Amino acid sequence: FWCLGFIYAALMALMFQKVVLPLVPGIYAGHGLLTHDPITAHNMAVASAEKIRQLGWSQWELFPNGHEGGNVGILSALYALFGPNPALFIPFNAAAEATGALMIYRLGPILWPGRVGSVGGLAAAVVFLAFPSSLLWYGQNLKDAFVIAGMLMMLYAQLRILQQSGGSDAPGLSRTLLLMLAGASLCAVFRPYFPVLMLAIFGMSWLCVIAALAVKRTLFKERRLLAHGALMLAVLAAIALFAARSNVAEYALSQNGSTLSQGVDEPGLDSPELTLARSWTWQQSAWMPHAVDHVFERVSELRRHFALYGLSLSVEAKSSIDLNRLPHDASEFLMYLPRALQIGLFAPFPETWQEHVSAPRLVSAVETAVWYLFFPGVLLLTWRRPSRILLFGGCFAAILLMTVSYVSPNVGTIYRQRFGVWMLVLLAGAVGWISVLLPTLQRMAERRKTLSEPAAITETEDAYSGGGIASVMASGSLILIVTLICFLGFTARDLLLIQEFGATSMMDAYFFAAMLPTFFITCLAMPVADSLMRTFVESNSDQGLKQAEGMVREAAAKGANVVLLQELFETPYFCQDQLAEHFALAAPFEGNPLIVRMAALAKELNVVLPMSFFERAGQAHFNSLAMIDADGAGTAPRPVKRT
Repeated sequence: FWCLGFIYAALMALMFQKVVLPLVPGIYAGHGLLTHDPITAHNMAVASAEKIRQLGWSQWELFPNGHEGGNVGILSALYALFGPNPALFIPFNAAAEATGALMIYRLGPILWPGRVGSVGGLAAAVVFLAFPSSLLWYGQNLKDAFVIAGMLMMLYAQLRILQQSGGSDAPGLSRTLLLMLAGASLCAVFRPYFPVLMLAIFGMSWLCVIAALAVKRTLFKERRLLAHGALMLAVLAAIALFAARSNVAEYALSQNGSTLSQGVDEPGLDSPELTLARSWTWQQSAWMPHAVDHVFERVSELRRHFALYGLSLSVEAKSSIDLNRLPHDASEFLMYLPRALQIGLFAPFPETWQEHVSAPRLVSAVETAVWYLFFPGVLLLTWRRPSRILLFGGCFAAILLMTVSYVSPNVGTIYRQRFGVWMLVLLAGAVGWISVLLPTLQRMAERRKTLSEPAAITETEDAYSGGGIASVMASGSLILIVTLICFLGFTARDLLLIQEFGATSMMDAYFFAAMLPTFFITCLAMPVADSLMRTFVESNSDQGLKQAEGMVREAAAKGANVVLLQELFETPYFCQDQLAEHFALAAPFEGNPLIVRMAALAKELNVVLPMSFFERAGQAHFNSLAMIDADGAGTAPRPVKRT
């Protein structure tokens, strides 16, 4: 699965850089990169690589200029070795994206052990890979894909500890600790302040689990589990402490609202919201512990900075939300958190999907609509299988979503930063839906099985009997991804045609809007169209026989002596599926109306007809071949293959 995800992500990123972006000059900065952050990181890496070539590798830094992310350091090393080509970073980003998808897939069986969790995890992992908005980071030179992968690795490690319930499996605990260490290290390299945030959120999530254990009065019995959880937090704390000493983390954590707002808090456009943001101050609450109140103040200063930035660019910042909601104290802070969670989960809201229409907004609207379809499954999962694993994951997702949505009053920024945890919620929804749909499909299959003839069933060989529904789902996912790659090839062709013949920006927006429904039709409807349509197709034997007779007469008129018709031509071909109703189509060799009719035709035209028919011989069924001679005599049937 990881290899397939890696290949898909690499191909998508390459096409995004080399084919799609050059066709959208408004956001294209050259070198296959977007404007703003990607091109800035590229230019910094080019300058650092030039310094390395001139002065040697002693000039290389993982965090150039003291406060840049690890992506710039890795880029500078690649540029120094191979030249300034952003496509060199694609394998790294593709590996991170595939790792994130793998973690989503592996988290499914933790939420619901067995086939339900596996199928739900597979569905969510495919969505994780297929959502095109993620190209904005793994198709560029940004660090989001690595942070998402690291966060999911840490979460998987935490949930594995809860799943093992503090068992004494030392090798399993060691592997889990190594995974935690790897995920935290990955985050520390690309966002050194992120392990500090994860430590706080994981700590609060463990407090929720401890409270639940205390309510159940099982806290003492679970002391081994709590010890393992403390060990996991200790590993994360060590990485967080080490990363926090880096210049990057110190730079990010030392910034306050006043410092960050320099350059955006300038006189310019006036509005009530801008005046409110400029005059904002924090008031300490006597009832709140000073340390907690100070954290609330720092987070609110960040929100004020981003609100000022959005208001100062009000002509361009069209995705801002709640710019006038700037809490002044701890009470207002806490009262805004439910609203922040609502935004983190459901924004962009449906009433905004048609505002300021552009290709990125259309993509985000379609993806959000798909996410809405999955979300009711979260309620099903909570109702059908409540667990402390679900409690921990829910607390983690809620706290992280509230943090992201509170800090940034901009839907576009929230959409990118929440993607990993948003996919976690989608995973819970997928598992919830599968927990209902899979038993329903199994009951339907058992009902069909009871209608079939016992002896016939024992003679049957089903192509999917070895792997079951999970195997079919895996094969289906592979087909979907291959179909998606083919679809992207056609899209590249169309984009090249547009580039050749020219198109305005309005035409670009129209074209991308037209692609969205085509995308879902091609990747979802077409691969399953046959299986859906076959249920509604009724066989018409008489019409099929008339067509067959016409073809035999035409061939005989052209001098044919032997005419071979297609396999089981009397009815639509049904051998792909094992359905009880198909056994009603079988007939014995002796006195078979089809053979009698075709024998008369063979005698009339003086031709030999090797004829396939569905034979019933006692309790067995065969796909048989009857040889009808030119005099109309038929030999005993020979089974071709069993069905």
